[in-house]
Amino acid sequence: RRSGGPLAFETLAMTPIFSVHNDHIKALARLAAKPAERRSSGKLLLEGIHLLDAYLARHTQVEEVLIQTDALSHPEVHALRRRLPASCRQVEVNAAVMAKLSSLSTPGELVAVVALPAPPAEPEQGSILLLEAVQDPGNLGHSAHRRCGGHPPGLAVTTLRRPMVSQGAACRDGRTLCPGYPHR
Repeated sequence: RRSGGPLAFETLAMTPIFSVHNDHIKALARLAAKPAERRSSGKLLLEGIHLLDAYLARHTQVEEVLIQTDALSHPEVHALRRRLPASCRQVEVNAAVMAKLSSLSTPGELVAVVALPAPPAEPEQGSILLLEAVQDPGNLGHSAHRRCGGHPPGLAVTTLRRPMVSQGAACRDGRTLCPGYPHR
């Protein structure tokens, strides 16, 4: 800890929300579950420390971060909180709320609300893998590497039947598969 007092993120008031019946939590759960809701709102949820870290490496705007109480003392969460913009609302939630918001069988430590990235104006040079009506992510990252010679610059998924599909698509070298949507 620095000698000048508490760090800026430690002095930020966190709004506690511990009910799955809270209207804001219900709205975020719809955002997590329904692609049409994400398109109409222009927002999406990033689940977990690593997705938020990758997002912050390329983008500066984060609308809100919901952090599970147990994760507040986690060193990686501390590091991410330091990188959040001052305008970002930080909310403390319990395990039940995090489970309601998560599409994962084991919910992560945090969920971030960010603007849905606009697709790039021009496609990158090279190969792009187009997938339609993906129902089971299986080993999507491995498939993308095999189909595109190991280095696919772009992945376009027209319909995600399950939100985990986009989380399973990661490059070995850390590059982005979904244009505008970073993965690690």
